[in-house]
Amino acid sequence: FFLMIRRPPRSTQSRSSAASDVYKRQPQLLSLLTTLTSNQSYLPQGFLFDFEIQRLAFTHYGTLKLMNGSRVKMMICFYVVVRLLLHQIVLHPWDLRPKMTVTDTMRRNVKTIGSVLLHVVVELFRTTAPMVPNNQVHLPMSLKLKPRGEPLKAERQPVDPEEFYVRPKKTDVDDIISGAYTREQLSPFFDRSVYSDHIRALLEHFLDRMSSFMIKR
Repeated sequence: FFLMIRRPPRSTQSRSSAASDVYKRQPQLLSLLTTLTSNQSYLPQGFLFDFEIQRLAFTHYGTLKLMNGSRVKMMICFYVVVRLLLHQIVLHPWDLRPKMTVTDTMRRNVKTIGSVLLHVVVELFRTTAPMVPNNQVHLPMSLKLKPRGEPLKAERQPVDPEEFYVRPKKTDVDDIISGAYTREQLSPFFDRSVYSDHIRALLEHFLDRMSSFMIKR
């Protein structure tokens, strides 16, 4: 699923030509993943979330260093799971079918699923990829990696006033995807830890496979 960047216009591409287009882009996608996960790589400015940057280590030249298993999995996860799967597909499935009739209930359900997955991702890497204090203090301003200017959005439509929730403070999740449900709002789900534990186990299994694939390339 990580190869699905965007759905081509129906008027210009058939299903077979769209599949061919995706296939042709595989080398570029794998090349980007390699850049994001390899020592001595320069990362693009304004691409990473601050959450990611705070957990990386940099050489005096501003390139990546000490890319261990946890950091490699974090970079894969935030690119494949958060940016592509979660933001482009899970939270906005109707973009794939523009003629779909979307109800408020569908929007809430989709937002709930996406928010749960986002919280599982964030909590996984809070524990497995700890922050690196002052990780860019040794770099001149020209080499310091800057985070993306604004978070992704959970909803492209105006937020329902009935769902508006005032957070006591800004969280890591807010900096990644704004408008997602909070951990407190999802407490009925997370209180039954067997569900979140199962999702986390599936996520870790996927990342194990993906990181092994990247190492073998």
